[in-house]
Amino acid sequence: MSASATQTTLKVFINEMLDCYEYSCDGEIITDNFFEKKGLRPGREEWISVKISLGDFSRSIGQSFSTKGLNPVVKGAASASSINATGSYDTGDAKVIKHELSCNGKNVEGTNISVSGLNPNTSYKVIYTITAAYGENNKDTWSYTGEGEIKTSELTMTTEQPKVVSVGNVIVSAKANVDDAETNVGFEWRRTDWTDDFKSNTGTAYMYEGTMEGYIRNLYAEKLWKFRPYYLADDGTYYYGDWMGIDPTNTSYFEPTLHTYANINVEGNTALVKGYALGGTDKITVQGFKYWKVANLAPSGDLALEARKASPTIPVDAQTIEAEGRVMEAKLSDLDYECTYSYVAFAKTDEGTFYGEVKTFTTGPVATGIEVVRVASSEAKAVDDKVKGIYTLTGVKLSDDAADLKTLKRGIYIVNGRKVAVK
Repeated sequence: MSASATQTTLKVFINEMLDCYEYSCDGEIITDNFFEKKGLRPGREEWISVKISLGDFSRSIGQSFSTKGLNPVVKGAASASSINATGSYDTGDAKVIKHELSCNGKNVEGTNISVSGLNPNTSYKVIYTITAAYGENNKDTWSYTGEGEIKTSELTMTTEQPKVVSVGNVIVSAKANVDDAETNVGFEWRRTDWTDDFKSNTGTAYMYEGTMEGYIRNLYAEKLWKFRPYYLADDGTYYYGDWMGIDPTNTSYFEPTLHTYANINVEGNTALVKGYALGGTDKITVQGFKYWKVANLAPSGDLALEARKASPTIPVDAQTIEAEGRVMEAKLSDLDYECTYSYVAFAKTDEGTFYGEVKTFTTGPVATGIEVVRVASSEAKAVDDKVKGIYTLTGVKLSDDAADLKTLKRGIYIVNGRKVAVK
């Protein structure tokens, strides 16, 4: 006998069948020189027994064959503080009903896992588990496990020169190879004349693409100070950079620091954008984001823009949404579907407007299963004889006049309780 296999089926061939004999397997008569065994468990050795009969005479022959396996594997990358791993397997005809990844006590369903707060220069085991259904009507299940060992990088933290924006108020920074998502980073500072009996002050900081920044306020100007960055792993271990001195009276003019995060959440025609605004010498009066629709720009486009008071990259008709906090977020709603937008963090002071980096994203398609009537903007008309209300998808009423459909920008609207796409 010989066989060809998938993950759930064995096709068994019987060589040189004789017409005078009856061949059967599990009580089923074999009419050709092959038969199939279906609903098998992936990656399992199966014993196949064939009964050969002639009158009262019978005997059995058997042989082991194996179905193809799922062979789960783990691959990933690491920074000094985090691991991003992906599980994959050999796809076939098996019905996989669940994926799960685990690392350092964190468990997630799916094929991707991100774990932060890890110890630098340390190996971690990532386990990928697949559950597959098999058997009659797929009523049985079996789990398969793959493992991968991923090592975090050695931590580097380089303390940078402080920026004294006014007497006693200092921006401190350091270069560090930890992720933007880390929240357990910061700085500690103390007077240079303090003995070990005095505990250092500490404050949290924020990360942006390898730079840790914080703001120390109201230092006593008659004394010299020093500071250093730290990273705190989830197991309670502290890691420190080198000390750097501060003269709290050595002031200079510094512009605000603005950054625009690229890792944002986009769902349908809405986007939750994220940015960073750290004040300099002048007080920030307004901050938030500017955004606009762009043409002929790939979704992965990223236009570098240093913080400055003017930018020809930003169109004059860009929309503005305000946001608060050093790390600020804003929800952009009622965007056009399947369109690329640019966005940038900004802050205004008495000296002008300053910007972060210009980033881009692409909105998703119209959700499936939604009944949409497409109306060209140049020839729009009421969906019914009388328009009882035109609303945005967020419920904001725009008009009761059918003629106003002609003036709406591209997008999806609610008209008389139905979704209407103006194109």
